[in-house]
Amino acid sequence: MLRVETPVMFWVRLTQQQDERRFGSDDGLPLALARFYSNPEARKVVKMVESGLFVAVEGSDGIVRRAQVQVLVFKQIGGGKQELERLEVFTVDEGQLEVVAPQEVYELPERW
Repeated sequence: MLRVETPVMFWVRLTQQQDERRFGSDDGLPLALARFYSNPEARKVVKMVESGLFVAVEGSDGIVRRAQVQVLVFKQIGGGKQELERLEVFTVDEGQLEVVAPQEVYELPERW
């Protein structure tokens, strides 16, 4: 079990991804993500962010992880307009909540 949010909402890892089996159970997926996102062209910032969306995020340590968007935080910029200031995401593989800036949220290919 990775995380329990409520008695009816919890996160578990059921199977290993193909990349994990290929590279080894502990280092496979992080290594595959690091290789993929080391290419600047792969870091496509998500244009339309919404709660529940699966994305890749760059944490404060510079490591890219899979995550699900939980909360969007907006700020007022004048004229009644709002701008996305930060996001609260749940890192799927680590089971932790993290706060990231919008420019640190990348598209996640379907294979992951």
